[in-house]
Amino acid sequence: MICISELNFSPITLDDREHILDVLSRGSRATNEYSFATAFMWRYAYDLSTCIYADRLIVRSDEKDPTYVFPSGGGDMKTVVDALLEHERAQGRMLTFNMILPEDAEQLKALYPDVFEFEDNRDGYDYLYDTQSLITLSGRKLSSKRNHINRFEEIHPEWVMEPITPENLDEVRAMNRAWCIEAGCADNESLALEHRAVEQALHHMQELKQDGALIRSRGQIMAFALGEPLNDSTYVVHVEKAIANVQGAYQLINREFAAKYAKDYALINREDDAGDPGLRRAKMSYRPSGFVEKLIARQVQEV
Repeated sequence: MICISELNFSPITLDDREHILDVLSRGSRATNEYSFATAFMWRYAYDLSTCIYADRLIVRSDEKDPTYVFPSGGGDMKTVVDALLEHERAQGRMLTFNMILPEDAEQLKALYPDVFEFEDNRDGYDYLYDTQSLITLSGRKLSSKRNHINRFEEIHPEWVMEPITPENLDEVRAMNRAWCIEAGCADNESLALEHRAVEQALHHMQELKQDGALIRSRGQIMAFALGEPLNDSTYVVHVEKAIANVQGAYQLINREFAAKYAKDYALINREDDAGDPGLRRAKMSYRPSGFVEKLIARQVQEV
């Protein structure tokens, strides 16, 4: 994974976690792409590999044509981008960054005038929420969320929230498989890939040091969620699943998970919507306080 004189990419493993986190700690990018857990759980879906070069982490996707997450860490940015430009040139390709923050795009424009063209990547925007807003659900605009929870509690007054532990993990995985079948994973490649990513997150939950919790009523798991601190001010929710036909289950796990694990963080990052219209409506319905905007940077001429 450490690349000394050239870029040799290798698959992401759990053994890489501490080293990657150490490098990322010297960067300042608080998006879900710069979470080790995100890269690890989605490594098969997007054919991800990594290389640490000049004290910056480079994440590469070979899902289609090779693309890169913009390098983060403490090393010199131009040194790493120069290496990537040469690496792609040697393969007869132009360099593409699929997830790049606006401030990084400005650096690219200044260092490589007219070399890259930029396109807004709205599908990749991370959604940010005020933590207290998700915990209290106060105000008229979130009244429907409170109503859904009230209805759940009327029907399931004995509900409890439990941490996900080795003792109940098999139950959670069974619920996730049932969710996948009901949602139609067999006929939807995107859902099938997501299911595999969630399975990876659950199977390696302890090694990834994820927080996990479930909602149970009358012995049945109704919903579960996984997340972790992203930095000192932001908590990221990686996974949230609920039985679709149980009114209020999604709203309840959303509120209770935030109250239990994210209460000491100003913001909650609920990741992107991947361009899915239903997911976008759901995320927008919680009235985000902001977004982490992202762009695609495509090399259009040689340096």
